[in-house]
Amino acid sequence: MAANSHYTVALHSLLLLEGPDGGWTSSDWIAGSVNTNPVFIRRILAELKGADLVEGSQGRAGGYRLRRSPDDVTLWDVYRVFREEEGPFALHASKPNAKCPVGGRIQKHLKAVYAEADESMKKVLSKSTLASLRERMRTG
Repeated sequence: MAANSHYTVALHSLLLLEGPDGGWTSSDWIAGSVNTNPVFIRRILAELKGADLVEGSQGRAGGYRLRRSPDDVTLWDVYRVFREEEGPFALHASKPNAKCPVGGRIQKHLKAVYAEADESMKKVLSKSTLASLRERMRTG
């Protein structure tokens, strides 16, 4: 199972954007910082726009900017945009053999463990904002 980088790229991109009163930042400029294709950045920003975290403006002077202050956007807010519906871990693609001593019980118990892990992740990511992450980067 390979993890994708959408969440990390989203955070990187958001850290390059100014708040609602700031200027517009182009996807080309963000792509240069991330070292990736601008089309990939625009896809990430479209997801963030759909979640009402960023706004976009077309045209020569257009681009993207945060809809809220960096102090008001938590890392959990961003994670939820890219989080799979069932959380970070998926259960078996097909139902395990119910007659097997492991197969008959594993999903029930994994669901509980995964729910705890998801709640822990929520707790940690909700404590950090874009502003606090930016500050960590400045001081570290």
